[in-house]
Amino acid sequence: MWGYEYGIGKRIELVGAAPYRTLKLDGREGVETSAIITRDDGSTDYGYLATVQGDSNAPVDTPNLLLLVERNAKDAKGNAPVSAEELDLMAKGIAASIRRRAAQ
Repeated sequence: MWGYEYGIGKRIELVGAAPYRTLKLDGREGVETSAIITRDDGSTDYGYLATVQGDSNAPVDTPNLLLLVERNAKDAKGNAPVSAEELDLMAKGIAASIRRRAAQ
Protein backbone atom coordinates (compact mmCIF):
# COMPACT_ATOMS: atom_id res chain seq x y z
CA MET A 1 0.00 0.00 0.00
CA TRP A 2 2.77 2.44 0.82
CA GLY A 3 4.25 3.41 -2.47
CA TYR A 4 6.17 6.07 -4.26
CA GLU A 5 3.18 6.73 -6.51
CA TYR A 6 1.69 8.78 -3.66
CA GLY A 7 4.77 11.02 -3.67
CA ILE A 8 5.43 10.16 -0.03
CA GLY A 9 9.19 9.74 0.04
CA LYS A 10 12.15 7.64 -0.84
CA ARG A 11 11.93 5.23 2.12
CA ILE A 12 9.00 3.95 4.20
CA GLU A 13 9.73 2.08 7.43
CA LEU A 14 6.72 0.40 9.05
CA VAL A 15 6.65 0.68 12.85
CA GLY A 16 5.43 -1.60 15.61
CA ALA A 17 5.93 -5.21 16.64
CA ALA A 18 3.14 -6.14 14.22
CA PRO A 19 3.31 -3.46 11.52
CA TYR A 20 -0.01 -4.51 9.95
CA ARG A 21 -2.90 -4.53 12.42
CA THR A 22 -6.56 -5.34 11.83
CA LEU A 23 -9.17 -2.64 12.24
CA LYS A 24 -12.83 -1.94 11.59
CA LEU A 25 -13.49 0.98 9.28
CA ASP A 26 -17.17 1.72 8.76
CA GLY A 27 -17.95 -1.74 10.14
CA ARG A 28 -15.70 -3.46 7.59
CA GLU A 29 -12.59 -5.49 8.39
CA GLY A 30 -9.39 -3.89 7.21
CA VAL A 31 -5.72 -3.28 7.90
CA GLU A 32 -3.89 -0.31 9.44
CA THR A 33 -0.22 0.54 9.71
CA SER A 34 2.01 3.42 10.78
CA ALA A 35 5.30 4.42 9.20
CA ILE A 36 8.36 6.61 9.42
CA ILE A 37 8.83 8.40 6.11
CA THR A 38 12.22 9.52 4.86
CA ARG A 39 11.71 12.26 2.28
CA ASP A 40 13.85 12.75 -0.82
CA ASP A 41 15.66 15.63 0.94
CA GLY A 42 16.55 13.36 3.92
CA SER A 43 13.97 14.84 6.32
CA THR A 44 11.78 12.56 8.43
CA ASP A 45 7.97 12.52 8.69
CA TYR A 46 5.28 10.12 9.85
CA GLY A 47 2.23 8.53 8.28
CA TYR A 48 -0.79 6.34 8.98
CA LEU A 49 -2.57 4.17 6.44
CA ALA A 50 -5.85 2.25 6.78
CA THR A 51 -7.46 0.27 3.99
CA VAL A 52 -10.58 -1.90 3.60
CA GLN A 53 -12.75 -3.45 0.93
CA GLY A 54 -15.28 -0.70 0.17
CA ASP A 55 -16.84 -2.77 -2.62
CA SER A 56 -17.68 -6.34 -1.63
CA ASN A 57 -17.40 -7.33 -5.31
CA ALA A 58 -13.79 -6.10 -5.63
CA PRO A 59 -11.01 -8.72 -5.64
CA VAL A 60 -9.61 -9.44 -2.17
CA ASP A 61 -6.17 -8.13 -3.16
CA THR A 62 -7.67 -4.84 -4.36
CA PRO A 63 -8.83 -2.82 -1.35
CA ASN A 64 -10.63 0.24 -2.61
CA LEU A 65 -11.25 2.37 0.45
CA LEU A 66 -8.06 3.97 1.71
CA LEU A 67 -7.32 6.54 4.42
CA LEU A 68 -3.86 8.11 4.38
CA VAL A 69 -2.81 10.69 6.99
CA GLU A 70 0.72 11.98 6.69
CA ARG A 71 2.76 14.67 8.38
CA ASN A 72 4.67 17.18 6.29
CA ALA A 73 6.83 18.91 8.92
CA LYS A 74 8.12 21.45 6.39
CA ASP A 75 4.59 22.88 6.19
CA ALA A 76 4.33 23.54 9.96
CA LYS A 77 5.10 27.25 9.30
CA GLY A 78 6.54 28.31 12.66
CA ASN A 79 4.57 25.78 14.71
CA ALA A 80 6.06 22.61 16.13
CA PRO A 81 5.07 19.71 13.85
CA VAL A 82 2.90 17.01 15.43
CA SER A 83 4.71 14.03 16.92
CA ALA A 84 4.34 10.47 15.64
CA GLU A 85 2.05 9.71 18.59
CA GLU A 86 -0.14 12.77 17.94
CA LEU A 87 -0.45 11.88 14.27
CA ASP A 88 -1.40 8.29 15.15
CA LEU A 89 -4.11 9.43 17.60
CA MET A 90 -5.46 11.95 15.10
CA ALA A 91 -5.52 9.40 12.28
CA LYS A 92 -7.26 6.75 14.41
CA GLY A 93 -9.87 9.36 15.40
CA ILE A 94 -10.51 10.16 11.74
CA ALA A 95 -10.75 6.44 10.91
CA ALA A 96 -13.25 5.88 13.75
CA SER A 97 -15.44 8.70 12.42
CA ILE A 98 -15.85 7.26 8.91
CA ARG A 99 -19.42 6.20 8.18
CA ARG A 100 -21.03 5.09 4.94
CA ARG A 101 -23.56 7.56 3.60
CA ALA A 102 -26.88 6.38 2.27
CA ALA A 103 -27.02 6.25 -1.52
CA GLN A 104 -29.13 9.02 -3.01
